[in-house]
Amino acid sequence: MKKAIKEWFGTRIISAGAWFAAAGKRAVKTMAQAAISAIGTSALLLKDVNWAVVASTGTLAAILSLLMSLAGLPECKTETKTEEGKNDEV
Repeated sequence: MKKAIKEWFGTRIISAGAWFAAAGKRAVKTMAQAAISAIGTSALLLKDVNWAVVASTGTLAAILSLLMSLAGLPECKTETKTEEGKNDEV
């Protein structure tokens, strides 16, 4: 798995566990924010909330967050290989 991640990001090395933890945490936060906004815009009273819409909106937001995390996560520390073979943290 580490080899696949290294090939995906070029010379950057990212711990798979750290990436999944950071991406998952970000996706859960995004899901909660989307659900809150769907609740706030869909009903005035709790009984009027369309829970299917709330669940669908939150799930879609989480999926999109995970896809956007493929571009990179600032929470993940990365190392780059220098020409001398030393690792530098970025």
